[in-house]
Amino acid sequence: MEETTGDDIISCPYDRGHRLLRKRLQLHLLKCRLNYPDVELRKCPINQLHLVPEPEYENHLSNCPDRKLIVQYKYEGPDEYDGTKFLQHDPIDCDENWDDTDIGNYDPEIYSRNMQIIRQPIGGPSQRKAFKAEEANRFKQFE
Repeated sequence: MEETTGDDIISCPYDRGHRLLRKRLQLHLLKCRLNYPDVELRKCPINQLHLVPEPEYENHLSNCPDRKLIVQYKYEGPDEYDGTKFLQHDPIDCDENWDDTDIGNYDPEIYSRNMQIIRQPIGGPSQRKAFKAEEANRFKQFE
């Protein structure tokens, strides 16, 4: 069983008497919001689990504990420029273009008819019987 520390237990923003584990807060807020419809709390845009009363909202936005996660990426840049230049490659000219070929499309049916390949019969019993007879004649020409 997992051990809980003091940091894992938090109070509900709707009723400070509700003490629960941090991982259960989201489910608890859904239920508690229905029980306290008269309490108006605003959601923090950084962390939706932060529900703050209207008078404290502006202060919370500037001092939100999760704000550092957003701000560090917003203003983070390279510590120092090492002077590395990136190589610019010139396009390579090529006489060969595989898109402009005069070769027709590949038809596996034509290829398999002209090669010594065993094909599977498709169709009803009489069609399969006729196909097997044709295949026997086709194989005789390769001998």
